[in-house]
Amino acid sequence: MTHKYDRLHDLVLPGDYSFANKLHNCMIACIHNMFNAKSAEESNRWEEELERCMKEFKMLRDTKEEHEASMSYRVVIKDLRVKVKGVNASLVIRRK
Repeated sequence: MTHKYDRLHDLVLPGDYSFANKLHNCMIACIHNMFNAKSAEESNRWEEELERCMKEFKMLRDTKEEHEASMSYRVVIKDLRVKVKGVNASLVIRRK
């Protein structure tokens, strides 16, 4: 049961797309197996695997969010005169 989830490009960095797609397929399989398990123990095992895949997928999403945040801010230093307290970096702007 494999699916190609097109919205993954919006959720993860391009280099992480292949791994994110594998994690997505893993989550689908875990949910399917969890509900079709023959025993509660088997269901619990699939639930643990689902949580592991979700945690790794969340790390990929967080990485993209951090990357986008770091790309959207830049520091413009207005005054490079060294003072007693250091460099005067008084203006921070956000690119849109």
